[in-house]
Amino acid sequence: MIVDDQKLIREGLKTLLELKKDFKVVGESKNGKEATEDFRKLEPDIVLMDIRMPEINGVQATRIINANFENPKIIILTTFDNDEHVFEGIKSRRSQLSVKGRIKQKTRRSNKNCLQRQSTY
Repeated sequence: MIVDDQKLIREGLKTLLELKKDFKVVGESKNGKEATEDFRKLEPDIVLMDIRMPEINGVQATRIINANFENPKIIILTTFDNDEHVFEGIKSRRSQLSVKGRIKQKTRRSNKNCLQRQSTY
């Protein structure tokens, strides 16, 4: 599942991921509120979660999902590698960080590592 307030980012990530047969994007959300609702419905294997979004940001959505579901796998996406929100988001051992500028090289590897509970920064 991809969560980002920018449609272009969501579409780009979906295209990138679905180039490989072992990934299928099961849903997209444009903010954290939608993400928490969609997670409940879709129960995805992995969530790519942007941090800065309207209504409920990615950190808050990650906390809600972590509190209500056992063992969710969330990769936090951001354009800022030194942002305070990033560190808030990854305080939970269930989350990982991927900086959007480097996402093309790391997204597939981060997804596989997240499934295997390995860290990728």
